[in-house]
Amino acid sequence: MKNKSYKHILILIIQCLLIGASVGLAINSVGVFYPSVSKSLNVLNGSFAAHTTIQLITTATFSLFIPKILEKYSIKSLFAVGMIGLSLTTIIMGFSNSLYVFYLLGFLRGIFSSFCGTVPVSFVINNWFYKYRGIALSVAFGFSGLLGAIFSPILSKFIIDYGWQNTYIIKGIIMFVLCIPSIIIPFSINPKDENLLAFGYDNEKIEVVHSNSEFNYFNLLFILFFIFSFICSTITGLPQHFIGYTTSINLLPEIGAKMLSFTMIGNIVFKVIIGFLNDMIGTIKSVITFIIINALSIIFIVVFKQYYIGAFLLGSVYAIAAVGSSLLSTQFFTSENYLKVFPVVSFSGILGNAVSLSLVGYLFDFTGSYYLAFIIAFAINIINIFIILYITSQSKKMVK
Repeated sequence: MKNKSYKHILILIIQCLLIGASVGLAINSVGVFYPSVSKSLNVLNGSFAAHTTIQLITTATFSLFIPKILEKYSIKSLFAVGMIGLSLTTIIMGFSNSLYVFYLLGFLRGIFSSFCGTVPVSFVINNWFYKYRGIALSVAFGFSGLLGAIFSPILSKFIIDYGWQNTYIIKGIIMFVLCIPSIIIPFSINPKDENLLAFGYDNEKIEVVHSNSEFNYFNLLFILFFIFSFICSTITGLPQHFIGYTTSINLLPEIGAKMLSFTMIGNIVFKVIIGFLNDMIGTIKSVITFIIINALSIIFIVVFKQYYIGAFLLGSVYAIAAVGSSLLSTQFFTSENYLKVFPVVSFSGILGNAVSLSLVGYLFDFTGSYYLAFIIAFAINIINIFIILYITSQSKKMVK
């Protein structure tokens, strides 16, 4: 069986498009709608942002059941239902004029997102790639930033020119187009089903990730890792409020939209870099380096007023939350427990992002400033460094 083929590259391209649509467009560009829609509906920013919170919490919850669902249904069926449903509910948002309808759609979008988001995509990549797995994850997850960077200013301009209702419809159509390859191109979750080996594997044995039924979720190290993923991901909600932030300090909203684009560019760049850096200096040093970079991004934005540089550096948090968490799951708890660990870690991360989107909005609503949100983000980075160092030290003791 071959361990290198065009199919491996095709699989990676399909996963890139799925993540780009289900995360890059569905989540990372959502912030451009907040000011216009909340004003149109005459509700608080935090109240409207809550529909995204509902979506993310639902995604996190249903992602826990993806391994079980895959025992009964094919990965292609899962992707098809997820992306078609996500596209249609996005289009329906363009016809909605009630906050509660947005909440309902947020719930439905959350279910569909779990079928085509980071958890099932990471399963596919982990099965199809042995060598350069970290880089493959980096490239795929990087597409969430790429499409976020490309479409955030475009959607912002469309909202001004055509209104937020029509822009939602356009956004849904684009998402559907991106999911077409995952629907029409045949592929399996396991390369062995197609008489292939995982990319770069040099034996006739496919590395299969097994679940350890004895894994203890109440282990202190896992609990700390769960907390790490949760609080790290709360920072990812901050860029979605950049337009509101720049407006609050008397800057043009276009500057906030550009900041969001710079963050999404950073999202792409840092997700790719972490894969290469992981191969060079290891997972722990790579993640800590990125946490330090993320802490510096807050200083650049708030203290030095270097908005675009700071926004770009803030994109490193997406690499930590997505790629870093996946790599750390294997680093701390072994590949045998990956199917047990990563869905729960992903649940924690998505939950953190969900809470952040509303929390940042409400912090502004009740304080009139976004500075408290930036201070909290800086503190989170410091806390996470200590969590990683502690888990690493305790893991080494357990090995000894």
